[in-house]
Amino acid sequence: MAHTSLAEQLRKLATPQTNVLFRRETRPSLLFHSSGAAEIDRVTFYEIGIIGMNELKEVNEVFEEFRTSLFVESSKNFERAVEMFDVNHKLNKIIKRFLYLASPYFLIKSTQKAFEWLIVRFHINEYNTNELICSTLPYHGTRLFARLIQVLDLKKSNSQWQWLYPLQKKGVPLSKSALLNHCASDVNFLKMICDLTVDAVKIFEPNSSKLYTLFGFYSITVIGTIQTVNEVTKLHLTHVAFDFFRIIQ
Repeated sequence: MAHTSLAEQLRKLATPQTNVLFRRETRPSLLFHSSGAAEIDRVTFYEIGIIGMNELKEVNEVFEEFRTSLFVESSKNFERAVEMFDVNHKLNKIIKRFLYLASPYFLIKSTQKAFEWLIVRFHINEYNTNELICSTLPYHGTRLFARLIQVLDLKKSNSQWQWLYPLQKKGVPLSKSALLNHCASDVNFLKMICDLTVDAVKIFEPNSSKLYTLFGFYSITVIGTIQTVNEVTKLHLTHVAFDFFRIIQ
């Protein structure tokens, strides 16, 4: 048991829990150049986030629920790297819900302002990489998506998004052909897109009609993958059919 505990502690030393505590000359940022972002203080970032959240609330009142969690004033002094597992677990659920609710509005400046605060204060680019990419994947062909992946650490050998690293280096969006080729070569990635759509529908109920961009992305990706693969396997059909019926229920 002692060896297991020690191994767990050593594993955590290689994760964002400790990395985010060190000051950097650059700071990951969706809105600013990384070196310029490092010169901006926390209060200013918080004000940017609050403005974004208030603007999002004008678009959809559901965002009001995050005023007492992600955008509460006390969050300016919150550092998740030193928080217990249960606190971070609860926080991850709130962040996932926010990211998925914000997905239809990703291209508007208000959302980007809110994301900036979550990147700076809650380090979602390190702790919530999967949810951050998944919630914005329907916009993979945009310059904003290319900008977003700039704030991620994709060089880690254990990252399932390492295949995006060449795009990150070049600063270019993810093309449709590259996306479909990856879906065709990795059935688990296709399954993840199906699961993403199911999760989003659950979060948006009963207003899932707002997910028309996601539905379009899902349909094009599934059909395109089936047309791209050399051989459609039972596993392909199982994932697609199972999740399709979960979506339309």
